[in-house]
Amino acid sequence: MSQNSYQVAKRYGKALFELAEEEQALDAVFHDVQDLREQLNKIPELVSFLNQAGVEWSAKKVILDELTEDYLTISKRALAVIGENHRMPELIVILEEFEKRFNAAKGIVQAQVTTVIPLTETQRDQLVQKLKTQFHCKVIQLKEKIDPTILGGVVVEVGHQRLDGSLRTQLNNLKKELSR
Repeated sequence: MSQNSYQVAKRYGKALFELAEEEQALDAVFHDVQDLREQLNKIPELVSFLNQAGVEWSAKKVILDELTEDYLTISKRALAVIGENHRMPELIVILEEFEKRFNAAKGIVQAQVTTVIPLTETQRDQLVQKLKTQFHCKVIQLKEKIDPTILGGVVVEVGHQRLDGSLRTQLNNLKKELSR
């Protein structure tokens, strides 16, 4: 995707967010966006079909209308505008931009946590509280990942920030210090 297409896709996501906010339908449109992303993840062929330049919008619309029959009119209209303007290849970026703005508006921060073994409920709760304080937000959505190569400790990624408290990194740092 070109830089220009990426910027245009972000504008579409922003426009959808602003329209949903104006219509006081943020939560419902967010639900539609989440549902559509799930369907796109479950059916990779759908993404390929929607991205095909040789397929007319009317054929794509038939499929989308079926998948989105329970969606709000705002969501359906947005998909129609995206399709009519030949922006289906940017659909994922559009949905991501909407989600990013929704999360910011609701004070939601997504964090990926990597550990060697699963966190206990107590550890998870303590980590969430610390992250809420550090990132000044209302809600932390944790995505947990198990990676034995970090040897121990925890790695937390929030946006473009990485808090690396892994044993592997500590040992590598110690190795560098000793080799000086």
